[in-house]
Amino acid sequence: MLPLALAPVPLNDSHWINLTWSEQFTALMRQGIIWPRWLPWSHDGLGAPVFYFYGPVAFWAAGLLGLIGLGTWPSLLGAALMSLGCSGIAMHAFLRGHAERPLLGSAFYMAAPYHLLDFARRGALAEFTAIALLPLVAIGIRRAVQGRPAILAVAYAMLIMTHLPIALLASIFLVPMVSLAEGGANKIGIARIIGGLVLGIGIAAAYLLPALVLQPFTAIPTMQGATLLRPANWSVATFLQGSVPALVLLAAIGLALAVTAANLLATRRDAWGVFVLAMVGLGLGLFPPVWLISPLDHVQFPWRILSLAEFGTAVLIARSHLARPQLFLVCFLPLLLSTLLARSDSARGCPRSSQG
Repeated sequence: MLPLALAPVPLNDSHWINLTWSEQFTALMRQGIIWPRWLPWSHDGLGAPVFYFYGPVAFWAAGLLGLIGLGTWPSLLGAALMSLGCSGIAMHAFLRGHAERPLLGSAFYMAAPYHLLDFARRGALAEFTAIALLPLVAIGIRRAVQGRPAILAVAYAMLIMTHLPIALLASIFLVPMVSLAEGGANKIGIARIIGGLVLGIGIAAAYLLPALVLQPFTAIPTMQGATLLRPANWSVATFLQGSVPALVLLAAIGLALAVTAANLLATRRDAWGVFVLAMVGLGLGLFPPVWLISPLDHVQFPWRILSLAEFGTAVLIARSHLARPQLFLVCFLPLLLSTLLARSDSARGCPRSSQG
């Protein structure tokens, strides 16, 4: 966060949208509106129904910082810093007692390259916040298998109300993987996990129901028809064409995670290694038909799934028996990319989405 704090306020990608939305969100919170859904000063005063459709959790965090006197950009930085710290704490809590090196795994999860790129370059505050919630969902699954689904319900509701595409990807890929790893593949375990997820959906209904009911009154189908926002249109060739430097960086991140997972798999068989390779393959568009399947065709960009690959890589690192110098060498490529991303003058620019 330090290079971002010292550099001029960024206006690339979704950063400018964060500034616009957060300024209005905080101003409305200051007026006593706890959950602003309509932003009245957008579009020259015509307004915009942003938070009828977009998750509010990340902007609540920024809004609270704004209420104590921070400016808009410092509030956004503060919210991102809290998310970054919480991602490491939550991952450590998930790994502790279930892996040999929980501290190394949680440190990698914080410093993983896509994780850093997500806010530093893309300005995807909500997605960045959602990444911090993934370990909480994993902890919730563990507790649900043990007969205590409350944590899963709350964590899953927060994930839904933060970033729907990451919530969708986590539901389809991460939840089954963690459930298998935590011994929840039996009938009782599955029932408890499903119960926690359904309860979470119920908690998030105040956000989900209006977003779904109001779909017929939006131009979302027009947006989804855009070539860049259709995940099936992305492939390795697209990433490597070089016209947008950040796309090459995304391809490099995927390949670095794949190399790390393959090297760790060579030292110890682990289902998490297979999971990481599968997520990277999907993220780089190696299996485009998958992204034609509803509702996966709504996630806009396949590379979002790299956040799940980094989750799996963190688990692999924490479970590895390699000596620390060897483990550092295995993780060298993704950590090198993270170091490059920390530079304030790194290449910027990803195709814009509706926000993050």
